[in-house]
Amino acid sequence: MLHAIERFSLGPTPAWIIAAGLAIVGIGLAWRTRGRWRTTGLVLREAGVVMALYGLWMFLGAHTGGSADGAYARARSIMHAEQAVHLHPEVWLQHGVLGHPWLVKTANIFYATMHFPGMIALLVWAFLRHRGRYAGVRLRVVLVTATCLLIQLVPVAPPRLLAGSGLVDTPLRYGQSVYDAAFAQLSAMPSVHIAWATLVAWEVLRCGRSRWRVWVVLHPLVTLWVVMVTGNHWLFDGLAGAGIAAGYEVLLWALARFRAVRVPGPVAAVSAVSTAAAVPVADGSPAGR
Repeated sequence: MLHAIERFSLGPTPAWIIAAGLAIVGIGLAWRTRGRWRTTGLVLREAGVVMALYGLWMFLGAHTGGSADGAYARARSIMHAEQAVHLHPEVWLQHGVLGHPWLVKTANIFYATMHFPGMIALLVWAFLRHRGRYAGVRLRVVLVTATCLLIQLVPVAPPRLLAGSGLVDTPLRYGQSVYDAAFAQLSAMPSVHIAWATLVAWEVLRCGRSRWRVWVVLHPLVTLWVVMVTGNHWLFDGLAGAGIAAGYEVLLWALARFRAVRVPGPVAAVSAVSTAAAVPVADGSPAGR
């Protein structure tokens, strides 16, 4: 059953079917109802948008251009780059857990299932609890995901498929692989799992108010550990995903600062006119009495 759920949750066709259903029900509820039902409809509509985007990601991953030879050559280049700067922890991290099958299986399941529910949970939470910031959260999700999709048009093999990497294909070993097509696996750079996990953590820290929200940083850290011990991504794949999320946050912050610097001028002028009009004049006119 778990294997079926993993495949269903990751396939582009099921994702688009779910997206269409969510969008139709959501739009219907938002249009015909009020109060909580309307809110539920809006949430379902937004979930449908994200599910459709996810399906597009999986579809493009399965139809990535380029040759398999190029994908393996790029993966080998990433491995050599990590070795050159002495940031190559994948092998010893994986070998530290291979003797614990239950832990490896748990990591495989986490990799296959946790990223999408985490993103949906973020959007639902932002919509219901921080409506004023929801548009900004959704914009970041779209920008980060779209950028990852564009980069993934250039195929890169995961380390578990690369001969000489020293890594075991743990999903294949335990019959937990979620990939049907060969090319669906050749989209390791950047890691969307890490990009989304980073985005989830940052948005919770940015928008949340609870003192417990700091624990959300464990989500990207655990995800990074999972993608490496399962052999699905290099460390650099993960850093690239996190870098994309961080880069857009910096860009949007800079744009907000730029607008804040430009807007006060006209606002101040209007304020000055309003203030002058409100000051009484002592010239004997009715306005000065």
